[in-house]
Amino acid sequence: MNKIGERIKKKRELLNLNLNTLAEKVGISSSALSQIEKSKSFPSIFTLKSIAENLYTSVGELIGENDSLSNNPVVTKKDQIYRSK
Repeated sequence: MNKIGERIKKKRELLNLNLNTLAEKVGISSSALSQIEKSKSFPSIFTLKSIAENLYTSVGELIGENDSLSNNPVVTKKDQIYRSK
């Protein structure tokens, strides 16, 4: 859960948005956005959706829904390797 803030900050910096600008667009204080980026607080789903929209991404991307797929690849039966002990 603490990576949400890191992802928000990374996306914000990639778009060359400063903290105050994004906070204003989202409708929260720059202090609140700073706390979210530092994982000291977590946004409501409505705030997270607004942040995602203003960063031109999805909520799923910010919460790392695709990360779990890359860290846990699906292995088909034919690709399994059995090792004897």
